Amino acid sequence: MPLLAQDGGCGFENGDCNKCCVKTLPKEAPKQAPPLLHPETKNLPPKTQFPFPPPKVPAADTPLDLLVIGAGPHSLSLLSRLIDDEPDLLTESERAKIMKKSTRARHRSEVAAHLKKRFDAKTNLPNVQVVDSHGSWLQQWRENFGAYDIKFLRSHLNLHPCPFDFQSLSVWAAEQRREDELKHMDYVDREAYRRSGFHGPFVLPSTSLFLDFCDELIDRYGLDDMVTEGTVEDVKICENATHTSSSQSAKIFEVRLGDGRVLTAKRVVCAVGPGPAFTGMRATKPFWAEDLADSMSALSPGDASTKVQHASALTTWLQDKNNKTQLTGRRVLVVGGGQTAAHLSKLAVNHGASSVRMCSRRRITKKPYDVDVKFMGDKRPDMLRQFHKLKEPKERLEFNKNLRGGGSMSSDVYASLVDCSSQSNLVLAEEVEVEHACWSEEAGEIQVHFDDGCFESFDFVWLATGGNFNMELIPIFASLQSQCPIGCVNGLPDLRHDLSWCNNMNFHVMGAYAQLQLGADALNLAGARSGSVLVARAILESWNVAASETT
Repeated sequence: MPLLAQDGGCGFENGDCNKCCVKTLPKEAPKQAPPLLHPETKNLPPKTQFPFPPPKVPAADTPLDLLVIGAGPHSLSLLSRLIDDEPDLLTESERAKIMKKSTRARHRSEVAAHLKKRFDAKTNLPNVQVVDSHGSWLQQWRENFGAYDIKFLRSHLNLHPCPFDFQSLSVWAAEQRREDELKHMDYVDREAYRRSGFHGPFVLPSTSLFLDFCDELIDRYGLDDMVTEGTVEDVKICENATHTSSSQSAKIFEVRLGDGRVLTAKRVVCAVGPGPAFTGMRATKPFWAEDLADSMSALSPGDASTKVQHASALTTWLQDKNNKTQLTGRRVLVVGGGQTAAHLSKLAVNHGASSVRMCSRRRITKKPYDVDVKFMGDKRPDMLRQFHKLKEPKERLEFNKNLRGGGSMSSDVYASLVDCSSQSNLVLAEEVEVEHACWSEEAGEIQVHFDDGCFESFDFVWLATGGNFNMELIPIFASLQSQCPIGCVNGLPDLRHDLSWCNNMNFHVMGAYAQLQLGADALNLAGARSGSVLVARAILESWNVAASETT
């Protein structure tokens, strides 16, 4: 039985399963494509009913069939699954069953052929719209990569929004002759990770390769014109006046945008991250930060906020290239021990800072990805079973925290940081904590005392100290919670199994705010796939039922 969707647990270092499974592969690509689904996946919407007959183009005052909030990889993964004629719609448990019985992956030539197919979103989804504060696909990702000078993703090669096959990005890179943009992780103990059940790939795509691949995906599926610019400020749950069937939701949503427009929709999917400047995240700041802020009260708010910034605010500040020029000749303190702290430290060095000190209160934790590898390899099915057996949301939250741990960085990033410190003015201080920091008006600098006895002065202090997601900071979630309260743990909603807000309500949540249902990697590209599968299945099932009732 061919394996059509998995995480790349083949053991071959570049993730090419065909090379390590060559004994089971035919010399030529199979003439007939292998069946999309394993017989045990009985609950999947019938293949014979997909794609659906395109509905008639709606009248101007007709509610949208589907409104998606956010134009990131999660919504891209969802909409491409709704359009593709052979989408991967396997849940994590179904995927695990197939992996146990499969001997090989799809032939790469079959994947390459599918990547040449084109689809028409306007025909297949004429009454669907995406609203995003930037007005274009993946713009927030582009801005974040540019702000932090990030050259490679932390997610591996097989994680991406393509709905067809896990090999798609690898195959596309080869077809475009851009395999030189695939970075092999040099500083990982492959044998140790394989003993933990993760066999790779230990390969990261460049940010430019990933974004270009997504652009190609958007173009092939005809999704370019589906996004409208707007910021959602409120949602109102209303009775559906056109509701005629017991199988259809009696609710309809009025979504109000910041410019006063109101969009109505029968179903809404909220696929947002922390938001611009991480407005949906409550920043975690060290104990001394409040005293430092008080000491700067004589400064104008603009000057004070520029000199001491949390990484969440820096994301916006660094997007202005003129701000980066302010680093030349300046002294920068970066507080934190994760990958973000590493990016910020190297950024300051590369933009001419006279001195940079990265201060981590504990030994830096090194791991390839921001979740433990045991959640990504052979042990993933068992880990997910343990996760879903936990009935209490608090227990699931604690489970996720243990898998993600605190801040961490990949061994390759750590090695580059050490190399940078040996060749520049970067000081890497592990197991060192700030004891006290205050603004000196006379000297015009921030003076910092460390618990190792050091005393230094800085022009900028950057806090890469993380934060916690809080749905109450997202207006649409706060509005929903006031109208239809559901369980909430530490700022995360307790959703239904299909990621809907509550039973019989066609409002779904994807991404970071679906952690209590999807697991520790809900906000990552792995979560984009697993979340889009659950939501796509719910949508397709609903559309199937509606289509059968009208015939």
